[in-house]
Amino acid sequence: MDWRDLRQAHGIRGMSPFRPFAVVFALIITAMGSSPAAAQDGLPELRSAHDGVYTLEQAAMGQELFQTLCSDCHNDSYPLYGRDFQRTWTGQPLWRLYEYMSWNMPYGAAASLSAEQYTALTAYILQKNDYPAGDTPIPEDQLGIAFINLDPHDPR
Repeated sequence: MDWRDLRQAHGIRGMSPFRPFAVVFALIITAMGSSPAAAQDGLPELRSAHDGVYTLEQAAMGQELFQTLCSDCHNDSYPLYGRDFQRTWTGQPLWRLYEYMSWNMPYGAAASLSAEQYTALTAYILQKNDYPAGDTPIPEDQLGIAFINLDPHDPR
């Protein structure tokens, strides 16, 4: 079974598994411009999700959306928080989670929400996974989200 069969089995249409990497690569190259100075000035600062990369307002909007659109599938039997979430997403850029949701969710209506709604849902998921809120919202552009890492929680 190759990736095309897996996509079809999971109802994912039209996206190569390499597309996300190509999109981020293209965005980075575009942001870098033609000179090293442009590269330094054009890229966002690399941040950790522990640095407060979403606002409480975003998370509250995400909670409302989650209860309306997501809670039938993502309940205690299939949660978006805890050990399974950490195992899957820790060490990944936040963009991977955002991109997965925006291409595959909500079930039966994939890619049907706005960028603001997907970032709000992402903020709510971060909140549910004990990442702290901050003063700056999650950016709605892919390049900004790509420079936020889902670093592991302190094992204390």
